[in-house]
Amino acid sequence: MIVLNLLIGAGAIQGLLLALLLAALAVRRRQSQLLWLGGFVAALSLVVFGDVLLQTRAILELPYLYQLFDALILAIGPLCYGYVRTMIGRQPWRLPMILLHFLPYFLLQSLLLPEIFAPLSTRRATIMTDLHMTESGPSAFLIAVGILTLGYLLRSIFVLRHYWRALEAEYSNAERYKLRWLVQLLCICAVLWSLWMLSLVFLWTWADLLGQFGVAISVYVMGYVGLNQPQLWNAQRPSPASEYAQEHTQLLASATALDRSETELPKASTATPKYARSGISPQELAQIGARLNALMSTEMPFLEPELSLHELASRLQISSHTLSQTLNAHFGQSFFEYVNSW
Repeated sequence: MIVLNLLIGAGAIQGLLLALLLAALAVRRRQSQLLWLGGFVAALSLVVFGDVLLQTRAILELPYLYQLFDALILAIGPLCYGYVRTMIGRQPWRLPMILLHFLPYFLLQSLLLPEIFAPLSTRRATIMTDLHMTESGPSAFLIAVGILTLGYLLRSIFVLRHYWRALEAEYSNAERYKLRWLVQLLCICAVLWSLWMLSLVFLWTWADLLGQFGVAISVYVMGYVGLNQPQLWNAQRPSPASEYAQEHTQLLASATALDRSETELPKASTATPKYARSGISPQELAQIGARLNALMSTEMPFLEPELSLHELASRLQISSHTLSQTLNAHFGQSFFEYVNSW
């Protein structure tokens, strides 16, 4: 039991370090999704860390930490939902909406303040009482918290499923991996929630310990994903030098393609069956492709999270259908693959 608690505590500490790393990356690269993920990991880790201190009785040596992290259990659901929303490109919450979603957390934290700032002698006496207290039944408050957390989990699954269906035909490989990662994260949350509810309703100690151990394992999984798939966390704007080199390469390739298209006869295989009757020649597609590359190089719209096929077509003053044909027939890419390549 002691060894298991040590492993759980080590996982919680690593989770805090991972959360600090994510917060630093979020501030440096101005990526709100990393801030939401960091908050989610930190909340999970601190709740588990508080439980480990109580179960190992180490809280007697650190009484000032007693009940300091308890209210964070109400922040786990909103943080998970906020992370999923930002990852699929939803508009970020404004301050009033953030306060609304985190209102239960703030209320509980305010109720715990008298206990947190009580004298150490009083706190030690309260800790001893809690340690010797035997639970006679499930806690109605914690079950209500579990139901609230389940609501956020189901809402996250709903918006992710809706996003997947809406853009299923246009997913690039990067988009598919991002969605798989979100599905895996929500599955992990569902398993942890199930173990937590079993421990609350039936007072099963093994479910509580397994849930805490699952949090520690989840932190290791998140760290492994970040190391092996850095595009999820390291999506940052390239340096000016790399921007210039990329711009030069893209413009040179576009000019070469345009010159070649003007000197060669059109090939029957250039148009895909989907656009066989569009009436746009390969030369025109090459010209639109050159204009598109020039626009991406100068205005860099690929840095805009809300960029859509319709928005990009309007900037080129062409229809969405023409732009889609250019991307598919001339570049051989979907919209998401083309934007992600930049």
